[in-house]
Amino acid sequence: MLPFRIQQLSVGRFHLLLLPKMTKAQTEVISERLTRAGYSVEHSGPLLARSGRSKIHIDPSGLCRSTTDIADLIIPLIPDILSLEKQPIPIDELKSLYLTTGRIGRKTTIRVSTRLESCNLWESMRATDSCGLSPDEHAVSSFLFEHARGVCEVVTDFAEAGSVIRMLGKRRYFDSKIDPSMAATTLRVVGAKSARNSYLPRDGMLRLANFENPSAVDWLSIFKELGEWCYFTPE
Repeated sequence: MLPFRIQQLSVGRFHLLLLPKMTKAQTEVISERLTRAGYSVEHSGPLLARSGRSKIHIDPSGLCRSTTDIADLIIPLIPDILSLEKQPIPIDELKSLYLTTGRIGRKTTIRVSTRLESCNLWESMRATDSCGLSPDEHAVSSFLFEHARGVCEVVTDFAEAGSVIRMLGKRRYFDSKIDPSMAATTLRVVGAKSARNSYLPRDGMLRLANFENPSAVDWLSIFKELGEWCYFTPE
């Protein structure tokens, strides 16, 4: 079971705080706190709060993005958020929070939905040697790699046979095709770095030559492991 640990990043002009995938009850806790702090709060889509020059986006998928450092406002709420009960939802709905599966020719394509690692900040994070892949996203992505065969296309900070150099800022990366087991063991997670690291592609798309569909039992097992990083559970 993955325990929640505070993970803050600063990328460009944004202050970022990773949060669990949250239920409506959890976002309401944040909304009430921001309202009491004098923010004007809107609830259309992601929660949007404004006060003076400060603008805060709270996405229920698990991301707080702000133009000013509001850690002292949000972090004290985390124990209250973590104390709430998980919400049971159909397993297919839970899967859709993390991935979408399709096919291109003979290849299985899986678009992994991430808080940060497939958004317009992807290049900035690579250029500054940071990573925003949350522990639950890391667990699900590694799980997918473990059910793949052949090779998979990822970005690495190490060269393999056939790798193509890719400069991001002043840092050198590689578009690489590597064994899925290597991708699973080198996939970087927020707050950590190894000697050899791989990253999901910018578009979050995994193009897998061979993919063995996990069983229902396997899916249930991986979702139970997400712990405090996901407040939805299979019903």
